[in-house]
Amino acid sequence: MGYDYYFLIQCLENETWKDLEYNHYSGSYKNSKNHYFFEEHNNDNESEFHYKGERDLGTYQFLFTFEQIKADKKLYKSEKQLRNIIDFIKTQCEDFIKNDKITRDDVDYLRCSIDEAYGASIEKPEGYVNELNNFYEICQKYMNTNLYKDCRIIFGITY
Repeated sequence: MGYDYYFLIQCLENETWKDLEYNHYSGSYKNSKNHYFFEEHNNDNESEFHYKGERDLGTYQFLFTFEQIKADKKLYKSEKQLRNIIDFIKTQCEDFIKNDKITRDDVDYLRCSIDEAYGASIEKPEGYVNELNNFYEICQKYMNTNLYKDCRIIFGITY
């Protein structure tokens, strides 16, 4: 058993949402935990979004804003990313231990690094984080052109 899912990336140009990229895929429920959009639409308490364009986006559509994607990118980390963060912190601690003259600034730097990189992170599967990061990069690419005021993704699904 599986499902079909769709992505439509839109950017805001002159107060109009413009369709820029469209993709259609099929998935299986056993792998759904590896997909950011599938899992997040299930966790979302907001109502369903209704796309009124020319693209087939399946039976149900859900809106993901660029701001939401950006916030989630900071929050969700894969096991590999968390291990890299721990290795970074370990190296910093070892460097501080070797140094006889640890300053308050050194300690504050390490504390901030831990808080920023690890403290607020939630571990997610590698595929989940990769999908999130991939779509963040695509949206960021469009935002960097300065042609668009905003970017969003419409996730559609047919069960």
